[in-house]
Amino acid sequence: MEKHDVVIVGAGPAGLKAAEILAGAGKDVLVLEKNEIVGPKVCAGGISTKCKNLGIPKNLFERSFDSFRLLRSHHDIVVKYNKSVGYTIDRAVLGTYMRKRTEDNGATIRTSSRVTSITKDYVVCCGKKIKYNYLIGADGSISTLRKYLNLPTNKIGIGMQYLVNQETDYVMGCFDHKIFGSEYVWIFPYKKSFSVGTSAKLGTKNIPELRKKLDSWCKKRGIDLKGAEFQATTINYDYQGFKFGNIFLVGDAAGLAFGFSGEGIYSAIVSGKIAAQSIIDKNYDYNKDISKLLKHKRLQESILPFLEQEHIRPILFEFIALGLRTRLGREIFLKFFA
Repeated sequence: MEKHDVVIVGAGPAGLKAAEILAGAGKDVLVLEKNEIVGPKVCAGGISTKCKNLGIPKNLFERSFDSFRLLRSHHDIVVKYNKSVGYTIDRAVLGTYMRKRTEDNGATIRTSSRVTSITKDYVVCCGKKIKYNYLIGADGSISTLRKYLNLPTNKIGIGMQYLVNQETDYVMGCFDHKIFGSEYVWIFPYKKSFSVGTSAKLGTKNIPELRKKLDSWCKKRGIDLKGAEFQATTINYDYQGFKFGNIFLVGDAAGLAFGFSGEGIYSAIVSGKIAAQSIIDKNYDYNKDISKLLKHKRLQESILPFLEQEHIRPILFEFIALGLRTRLGREIFLKFFA
């Protein structure tokens, strides 16, 4: 039977970061990716300055921004900072970069390799058993490894967006509770295009109806969707644990996406690093670093129960808008969401 020190299911940012570090430390690492190509994924591509601090090269960023427009039902606000507060990145470009670093360190990546079964000793992939000492689940929101561990996934959302082949110079967030309830609409600019999208908790809204609302909103704002590519994906933010004996869950598989903003790249990379370090160093206490990640996640998600209250939403949005008119409010907003 084929055997490796570490088998990683999924070649997203979490799996590739774990593989890069583990292989660099001399571990025999195999990454199994179900798709033919590493990198492309339905993702708005917006990341905060925290991701930049993780070592992603500046030349990989599509755009950087120091301001954004906050739209509400009755008027707009332009929020400006004296520094870059966010970036956009193409997931295919990020995946290509991370794959090269991982393979340069000696890890093996196999594409078109879907894991169909898991046991405590081996996984089954393409009809073959592959034995492992450690197993890392980095296989996204609908994780096979998470199912094997019998973990519930109740907090899961759907994100949908259009990729529009037009240029725009601004980042935007729209909070129009009369149309989208507790959700918001985003616009993230790339070099020669932009994404416009929204999200909802699964089970709370009719998905086709949500798309109709997004289409209507775009039309009202003069956004031409002719020829735009429609995309949708699930977002898992139901964290139920990180380490299960010799098995780890990282990134979206662990439910580490942020439930309000939907950001997942930062937590994916950080959790991949923590899993790798846990395997390399037997004396490493992962709890401290995971707790830091969860602290920011829970802080951001603390707003969700209030947004779900129909009579509180407009008051909360008004409060946020008023706060953003002050320097202190802008800094608090940045700390909260970035």
